[in-house]
Amino acid sequence: MKHKTPLAVAAVLATGIVLGAAILRAGAPHADGHGPATQAPHPVTAHQHDESKPHGEARVTFTDEQLQRSGITLAAAGPARIASMLELLGEVKLNQDRSVVVTPRLAGIVEAVRVNAGDRVARGQVLAVLSSPALAEQRGELLAARRRLTVARTTHDREKRLWEDKISAEQDYLAARQALAEADIAVEAAQQQLAALGAATTDTTARLAHHELRAPIDGVVVDKQISTGQAVKEDAAVFQLADLSSVWVEL
Repeated sequence: MKHKTPLAVAAVLATGIVLGAAILRAGAPHADGHGPATQAPHPVTAHQHDESKPHGEARVTFTDEQLQRSGITLAAAGPARIASMLELLGEVKLNQDRSVVVTPRLAGIVEAVRVNAGDRVARGQVLAVLSSPALAEQRGELLAARRRLTVARTTHDREKRLWEDKISAEQDYLAARQALAEADIAVEAAQQQLAALGAATTDTTARLAHHELRAPIDGVVVDKQISTGQAVKEDAAVFQLADLSSVWVEL
């Protein structure tokens, strides 16, 4: 028995070495990264869902030190003036919604020009004065229509009294009433024609051809194409007025 002791010890040592090598081999990770080795847990991010809260209520909390280090500034939402500016090349133009071209609407000769380019004018202010034969003719028709209306009214009143007194026939009264209505229509038509031309319906015979061009808006005279003694047509653009309190910028 004493001679067998070294052999038994050697056998035990060999068995232990084999078992240890097997254990180490089983615990080592495989070359492809898959093996029994325990994988490290994934870090939890701010976007992961917290099962203890309803869906969509995940939050991230920062300390004051973290906010300062990250350059994050907190402010209440609300209206504010944008501090940044952008410089661009552009062209300032008239606001076409506040610009008016003045035309005489009647051909004539310029007697006087009351304003110059750059002058500020008020609505209704006289810009220029013209002498227009066409206007004199229109006003002459108005005067004639008014006189016919006066005669027709007098005749109507007389025929009405005679008919009521049983002196004249009803037919004469009806004819006088018809003539009065037609004369009244003629006066109204002549007045509307003058109003459409922008002319006053004056009955002063000495100023029948007198035509005043007036400013239709408050503004500045930005263009002037008229001078004293000039013959102008009815559609000539003699002035341009603009309200410069509002302009357009084209980039």
